[in-house]
Amino acid sequence: MSSTTTISMTTSQLTGTVNPLTELPAVGGVVSVVHSMLTDLGIPLWIAESIELAGLLLATYLLLRQILSRLLPWLGVVAAPGVDPMFERLTMVLLMPEYAVTRFLTRAGKAPFAITYTYGEGVTTVVRAIMSVAHVLLGVLPRLRRISKAVPILLTALLALAWNSETCMPTGPGACVSPASHWIAEADKWFTEKSS
Repeated sequence: MSSTTTISMTTSQLTGTVNPLTELPAVGGVVSVVHSMLTDLGIPLWIAESIELAGLLLATYLLLRQILSRLLPWLGVVAAPGVDPMFERLTMVLLMPEYAVTRFLTRAGKAPFAITYTYGEGVTTVVRAIMSVAHVLLGVLPRLRRISKAVPILLTALLALAWNSETCMPTGPGACVSPASHWIAEADKWFTEKSS
C-alpha cells in the first residue's frame, strides 16, 4: 500500500510575501483564512489584500458606531447611580491608614501627627475632584446617542492612517515600506504584467 501526501500552498506562501493584516491582534486569524481563500481562487495579491482591508475598515466603522451610539450611552445611564457609593467606599479604604495611625497614637496617649490630617484632607480632595469629573463624563455619555455618522468614519480613517504609518512591510534586507506603498507597488507590478 502506498500513501499519497498532498501539499497545498497559497499564493502568498509561494511568493514569500507577508500580509500585514494577518498580524493584527484579534482579527489576524480571520484575515489569514480569508486571505488564503482569496489567493487560492487566483485573485491577485493586491486585490485580495484590498478586499480584506475594506472588510476590516467596514467592521471597524460598525464596531465604533455601536460603541459610540449604544454602548457608551447605556453605560452612562447604568453607571450613574453607582458612582457616589463607589467613591464613598474608595474614600473609606484610602482613609484607613489615617484612621489606623490616629487610633494607635490616641490610644498611646499621643496627639496624631500633622501629616496624618494632611493625608486625610488630600485623599478627600482628590476623590471629590475625581467624583466631579466622573459625574460630568457620565452626564455626557447619554448624549453620544445622537452622534453624527461622520465621527466613527473619521475615527476609522485615523486608526487606518496610524496603523499604516506604524506598520512596516519588509522589502529586502534592512528595508521596508508602509502597507499602502506595498499594495500600490503590487498593483503596479500586476498592471505591468497584464499590459505586457
